[in-house]
Formats: sequence, C-alpha cells, structure tokens
Amino acid sequence: MFIIWIDDKHSIGIPEIDEQHKQLFILTNQIYDESQKEVKDRNLIPVLKRIYSYTNYHFSSEEGMFKKYGYAKYLSHISKHREFTQRLKVYLQDYRDKPNYTLDEPLDFMVDWIVTHIQGEDRVYADYFKAQGINPSIHFNSSDKSTKESITEALSIWEKKKLQIENYTLDHQHKELVYIMQQIKDLQKASSDRARMFLPSIIQKLFYYSQYHFSYEEELMAKHNFENILEHRELHQGFILRIQDFAREYNLEKETLNTEMLQFLKEWVLTHILDEDMKYKELLKD
Repeated sequence: MFIIWIDDKHSIGIPEIDEQHKQLFILTNQIYDESQKEVKDRNLIPVLKRIYSYTNYHFSSEEGMFKKYGYAKYLSHISKHREFTQRLKVYLQDYRDKPNYTLDEPLDFMVDWIVTHIQGEDRVYADYFKAQGINPSIHFNSSDKSTKESITEALSIWEKKKLQIENYTLDHQHKELVYIMQQIKDLQKASSDRARMFLPSIIQKLFYYSQYHFSYEEELMAKHNFENILEHRELHQGFILRIQDFAREYNLEKETLNTEMLQFLKEWVLTHILDEDMKYKELLKD
C-alpha cells in the first residue's frame, strides 16, 4: 500500500515532528517501491536498515522532548516505540534469512502502525503540550533565548564553514548533524544533573541519524559510481564505532562530559563534510 501524507489528517501541529513523520511516510513507500519489482531486482535490506535507523532517531527525538517538557505518559509511549523497533528487527532478519520473503506483511504493518500511532498516541501528547501552553522543540533548550542563540550559532557554523554540498537532501541531513552537535555542545554549559538526563538521548539521536545519513549517502555514491566509496564507507564505520565508544565511556563515568570526545565529534562532522564529502560534490549536486 502506498501512503500519502495529508496535512489535515496526519499533522499533529509540531513542525519538527511532522517533518520526521513525513520522512517515515517516504521511507515506508520505499518498501512499496521494492515490492513492485521482480524478486531478483529487489534491494530491500538497505531500505529496512534506513527505516530502522531513522525510526530510532525519531523515537529518540520524541523521547528527549518528553523528558524535557515532562510528558506524563512518557513510559507508556516509549513502550510502544520499543515494540515497533523489535518487530522491525524481526522483519529485517526474516528478509536476510529468506530473500524471497513476501513484503506484504511488513508493508501492511508499517503503514498501519505509523498512521495509527500518529493519529493516536502522538496526537495525545501534542494535545497535552497544547493544553499546557507548551510549544515543544526537539532541538536545544526550552527557553526561547537559549534556543535562538543555539540555532543562530549552529547556522553560523553552517554558513561560515561553507558546508553546502549543493545536494538538497544531503545538505538537509548535514545540517541536522550540525544541530545535534550543537545540542551536545550546549550540554557542556549545563549542570551535571541536566547532562546526565539529556546526553544519552542526544547521543542516541546522533548514532541513529548518522547511520541513516551514511546509508543514504553511500547508496547515492554507489548509484553515481563514486570512485572513493570504499574509503568513504570506512570513515563512516569508524565514526559509528567512536560514538559507541563515547556512549560506553559516559555510561561508566556517569558524572562529566568527556571534553576530548565531544571535540572529536564536532570536528569529525565538520572536517568530514569539508574534506571528504566535498570530493563527491560535483558528482552528486542537484
């Protein structure tokens, strides 16, 4: 089943979340696109991996927002998230084991769950925030002044460093990585209690969004026969491993942010875009 986003029907009135939900519609429709191909021509595993990564990124964004603004039904909502990701892992493993596996069930599940969840549980928390007079954001701190300063700084980094690849989708994804890095930087100024509360969800967002972005980028490079794709892929894999190391280190310390690791994360994102991603700019720009 091909699904179409309809604002009046699917929007919950939180722009950042609505944009993420739209992306889930796009990714779900990629399963549909694969289902229309001959079995031998399907390339479903990268699609399922991207859905898994992006869904976890989206869930991390929502859950961080719930913590930030004190959503009362936080625990029951995240249990729905965990049920979904576990089911998605089963479908991914099934398709790995049986490449001829029918796509009808995972596609129907995705469509039904996403639409039902948005119109059900997600609309409940949107209504809750509205009733409380809260205008929630998935990025940065809740105070207007702090948010504006953080957004301004992130955009300033984007402009000053000239990070544009001139590919609309990749530039959007790179800018999202810069926003996530700015959130991590903001936590350096926060109390240790606040850092302990919010850093895990932000690192989780960085981990899953990086996986999603790298998968998309690598598929695009392969499609256009980028000659350095293997070296580029190794750099991506190394970054993912370092994020995992950082998460383990923080879980062991439980007290302070590792300044050296935070500097690595920030510099890697900026340097990687400037030094490595610019190598494919002419090939992939719109």
